[in-house]
Amino acid sequence: MLKRLWGSYGHFIFALILVVLNLIFNWLTKTMAPRYQMASSLDRFIPFSKVFIVPYLLWFAYIIVVPVYLGLKSKIQFIQFNTFVVLGQLVCMLFYFIYPNGQNLRPDVMSNDIFSRTILAIYKNNPFSYTAPSIHVLYSLAAYIGLMKYEPFNKKRIPSALSFIFMVISILSTLFIKQHTVTDIIFGLLLSALLYVLVYKLIPGRKNCNAVKSV
Repeated sequence: MLKRLWGSYGHFIFALILVVLNLIFNWLTKTMAPRYQMASSLDRFIPFSKVFIVPYLLWFAYIIVVPVYLGLKSKIQFIQFNTFVVLGQLVCMLFYFIYPNGQNLRPDVMSNDIFSRTILAIYKNNPFSYTAPSIHVLYSLAAYIGLMKYEPFNKKRIPSALSFIFMVISILSTLFIKQHTVTDIIFGLLLSALLYVLVYKLIPGRKNCNAVKSV
């Protein structure tokens, strides 16, 4: 029975690597101060909008539910998702170490409504350091790509469209609540594009070539 369970769900242990990486990331944000600011003139044109805290918070559920769903439905897609985010997070942390950066866009939130109180709590517990490349963008795209690569989900038009819309809104939410800068987002998109080529094109292509040679 244990052997059968391991064969069916053993790949979930892969996610423990992400737990370790996030612990290291949290330590990094608390021990190293940023020396370079990533804010640009473009960020000054983006208004602060507290309602975007809703998709920002839903993102945390999104990046948990999607990999669990993939892990239950497709071992291959689960491993590719985790490979994508593990490699991406390692690159991000290496960049943070070499080029410690942050942003100084956070406004003084004076209102006492639920949105404002939630944003203040996030500001307090989430440092404004190590923002570029954006890990938020990395996970958002990894989750969306993982869903699109799982063919039974990809064939469902409405869920696929909703997933894309949420992915875009969740990324934009980081700009509107001043958690990230435009530069952070661009760096995150570029990194994700490179990882997509590596994880979903180059690595499978190399495996296929090796399989052909061994025949």
